[in-house]
Amino acid sequence: MNAITVMLDEEYEPVPLALGDKNQYTLGRIGGHNVAIVGPARGAQGKVAIADVVGSIHWSFRNMSIGLLVGIGGGVPHLPKQDVRLGDVVIGAPEVGPAVVQYDLGKETTTGFEVTRTLNKPPTLLLQVVNAVEDKYLRQKPGDESFFATHLRRFHEFPRLREQYRRPFVPDRLFSVEYHHEAGSDCNEHDKKFEVERAERESPDEIRMHYSTILSGDRVMKSEVTRDKISGQFHNALCFEMEAAGLMDVFPCLVVRGICDYSDSHKNKAWQEYAAATAAAYARELLLTMAERVVPGLEHPKDLADEDKLYSPIRHMPFDPIPGFVGRKDKLEHLKQRIFDSNGCRIVSILGLGGIGKSRLALELAYQITTERPEYSILWINAVERLSFERDVFEIGKKVRIPGIEDDKADIKNLVKQRLRNLSTGKWLLILDNADDEELWGKKSRATDQQSTPVDWLPSTTHSTILITARSRRVASYLAGKEVTELQAMSVNEASTVSTNALKKPDMAAGEDAISALLDKLIYLPLAIVQAASYINMT
Repeated sequence: MNAITVMLDEEYEPVPLALGDKNQYTLGRIGGHNVAIVGPARGAQGKVAIADVVGSIHWSFRNMSIGLLVGIGGGVPHLPKQDVRLGDVVIGAPEVGPAVVQYDLGKETTTGFEVTRTLNKPPTLLLQVVNAVEDKYLRQKPGDESFFATHLRRFHEFPRLREQYRRPFVPDRLFSVEYHHEAGSDCNEHDKKFEVERAERESPDEIRMHYSTILSGDRVMKSEVTRDKISGQFHNALCFEMEAAGLMDVFPCLVVRGICDYSDSHKNKAWQEYAAATAAAYARELLLTMAERVVPGLEHPKDLADEDKLYSPIRHMPFDPIPGFVGRKDKLEHLKQRIFDSNGCRIVSILGLGGIGKSRLALELAYQITTERPEYSILWINAVERLSFERDVFEIGKKVRIPGIEDDKADIKNLVKQRLRNLSTGKWLLILDNADDEELWGKKSRATDQQSTPVDWLPSTTHSTILITARSRRVASYLAGKEVTELQAMSVNEASTVSTNALKKPDMAAGEDAISALLDKLIYLPLAIVQAASYINMT
């Protein structure tokens, strides 16, 4: 993060953050824009690490509206037209094709591997500013200093950083695809006949900008052959990196990458710091070009009282508390133990016949948790069909205030899943009620090119639990494994208590024998008993 912090015109003192925000920020100003700089912890990398970081930002900075993902990447030269070199900057804003592609996520077909995931585009505003920066660059007169040179001079003010981020003395050499680097050898020993000749630039220190699809994945690209094969599938993309795929759907942004190697077997770290500096210089120029009025100022929690109001646990439940819960105390305590135990289960399930009281038990559990464990959010989803499932996921997304959740093209399920996976969201109990359809929730569920299954959506965390209610043993076991709590019919005494409580006037009962005969016919199912009592109340 040193490279981008050097670009600040002013650095601010730290401010109080939301209780759930686990990030450490450097705050400051570039031009007229307030800036929060944050990155993964030392040693952490990849799309999961960056998604965890970004998931916390809106808890503390509710007006954050512009995102830049600034760092380094591996280049893919396509000579002679796309002559990307070390220290150049690639911006994820191509004229053709998507801005970012997760190239290692898809499906194997008879014709080869097919990428199936399309990521969100950068905000239109940022793409307009990219054009404005390009326009200024093209109108530069002979003898004018480039903005890169101007901004890179800022490192001269910091003696400990000046040498670290200067242009390296190691030569920029590109080797042909046929020439593979042997482990243990020195790149300086490579035979010059394999070095690719490239046209000289006006200045050996010239830095150019390129606009291309960014190829993002979980692996470090170090193969010339694989590099060119994958890049060729996406309009000759010019850059590989490992973070953007974890960010675009959570917080759409512009990806800016300084090129530090050629994604080949000759990869080394000699150019990494300089490439980080050139990417940071471009980011500074972008913000200096952007009109100040278009970005609201950052807004922090006003005081600790506001913090409680803004970040309190979420309650998304279908019913108010229902008094008069009868029996099944042992089941309640067992479920609490499985949920709250330090080695607790990620998914537990309640299994039983329709009307036996699964939803009633889940509701009682939920409200007891709100009292005993107030830090837990309770998120209730009607899982009876896909439409009700998606409706509740959307409502949860609105309640946790996910930016862009109401946009027409938003990937709602993915946005909510990423937010729930983030530790800053806090602990939660997610209740999937009436997950009975094996086509949706069992082994029979199948994803399509257009739609994933609800099972694929279930957030995987270590800090929260999913509770399922289901009639189908196949579904209950498929989702929760051995963690299935099975409900049996109520005892005679419990069923009698439910009946008595449901009747408006106890004397409406036609005697113990009649009630006992009725309960036998209703096979002691709570829902049937309540419905029968309701009918009696109306007659």
